[in-house]
Amino acid sequence: MERELGIHLTHSDVSAHYVSKALEFAAHNQARFLQLTLKKAYLLVSPHEITLNKVLHYERLNSRTLASIPFNFPAVLSLGIVGTVLALRSRRRTSADSLRRSGADTAAHEAVLLLPVLAVSYLASVLPFFVTSLYRMPVVPLLLLPGAYAVCWIGSRLAARDLRAAGLCLVALLAVFALASQPLIPYEPSLGKWHLDRGIVRALDRRDADAAEEYRKAIAIAPGSATAHHNLGIVLARSGELGDAATHIARAAELDSGLAPAHIGLADVRAAQGRGDEAAESYRRALETDPRSVWARNNLAALLVGNGRFRDAARLLEEALEIDPGDAKSMSNLSWVLAVSPVEELRDGERAVRLAERAVEVTGGSDPALLGTLAAAYAEAGDFEAAVETAA
Repeated sequence: MERELGIHLTHSDVSAHYVSKALEFAAHNQARFLQLTLKKAYLLVSPHEITLNKVLHYERLNSRTLASIPFNFPAVLSLGIVGTVLALRSRRRTSADSLRRSGADTAAHEAVLLLPVLAVSYLASVLPFFVTSLYRMPVVPLLLLPGAYAVCWIGSRLAARDLRAAGLCLVALLAVFALASQPLIPYEPSLGKWHLDRGIVRALDRRDADAAEEYRKAIAIAPGSATAHHNLGIVLARSGELGDAATHIARAAELDSGLAPAHIGLADVRAAQGRGDEAAESYRRALETDPRSVWARNNLAALLVGNGRFRDAARLLEEALEIDPGDAKSMSNLSWVLAVSPVEELRDGERAVRLAERAVEVTGGSDPALLGTLAAAYAEAGDFEAAVETAA
């Protein structure tokens, strides 16, 4: 969106933009808006487990614990509906005199009837924003209490040997459950996304071989997934398989030219392969895609320094610090350029020292390379004693 509008946007700006577009759509497409709203309302209470950040359908199928849970949302919804109907029926059949005599019963009825109202109100409040199954979880306890009322009612009828009433209630409950379990609108959970998510978790745990296997399964299901190709390339590069890594990351960039991490990842791999010109070109494409990328600026600057283009490198590093003044890598790299550049007008020992000291402070002095940069800065500033002490 920033590329489209040509300006830097905050989260609030993005939110306001989409709210405005949504209201404009609703005003000019009222019938379509109503149709989509009704569809969302159904999906929110449907038997489908609509995906948010986890594909719950496949999580349940592949987890003994989840698969062993006997209840699902249609069961809870059915119990809640039947319990509410029974409470309404019982309330209407109770005379005003008996209600006055039994305040506890009155309160119980009112509580059972209030909970579904709260559930509906909550669902209506999230409907404009979400339809994923995660956001219906808060209504589960609100439905379980009327459901418990239904179970107790059936139990009381059985205890009183009123088998006809208990049987009718059970039939009604099964009918509502069958209807609630019927998917009226098709929805197919993404098996490819499930494998992709599993790969991401394994990559974070540094289980690169397992992650690569999951990414390959995701690609087999969805060959057009730029994210899967990119992520597979990253774990392959981490394992030293640079050729295959470059192939997959290049494919990701081909599938989604706007995926800045793909251009950066490809550039990193090309640089590791010693193909500096191709790496530099990929970093430039990354900057076209993401003009605020500090990482791309730093790595491109490093390649330019290697080619003796210190002025261009310094310009990129100055831009990186404008974007993120606290980035230690940018401070260190610019300090190095200011300390060792053969271009006389770029040399600035005092500023090089300030930048290097700040970088060391930010990182806690844990990076030996930063100490080497600081030593070079001290030397350029003429403080050779500090330079020797730091380098030692």
